[in-house]
Amino acid sequence: MGSTTHKRFAVAVVGGLDDALHAIRQLRRNDIPPRLISIIGEEKRFDRDRDISDEPDKQQSFKIQSGSNAIMTLAYGSDFPKAISHNIEAFEGLLARWLIPAHARRLAQAVAAGELLLLVELASMEEERVVTRTLLRSCRGSVEVHDLDAGDDNKELPACAQKIL
Repeated sequence: MGSTTHKRFAVAVVGGLDDALHAIRQLRRNDIPPRLISIIGEEKRFDRDRDISDEPDKQQSFKIQSGSNAIMTLAYGSDFPKAISHNIEAFEGLLARWLIPAHARRLAQAVAAGELLLLVELASMEEERVVTRTLLRSCRGSVEVHDLDAGDDNKELPACAQKIL
């Protein structure tokens, strides 16, 4: 029997890109490394040029095609945007590989409704406390913490999400 490696992550549903970027700024002020954070949503929700870095020497911006229903992920220090699913149904199926069906459905429905998922990898209980407290203050909804098997069956995800999922 092989051993499994689990990753723990926090997920918050945010109303839009401005909300996600605000939460990321708050996380960074609490010393959460940006490489542990990613944003997931429909491509059309990232519909304008944006700068996602607070550091002038590390400016990263992206251009998105408006109108696309593809599910994308954005993360600091990665090639982005990166498609992780061609539509919401496929995204729900992807989530269902790691989450119970009710959680996968609810998160996919949030994305389908135009909201974004903010994912943060957690390395310690202290980091979990800081991240969940920060996200609860920065986001309108709840914050969930999930443990996922980080096995080989997540290769279709982008590198930033592979670290989390």
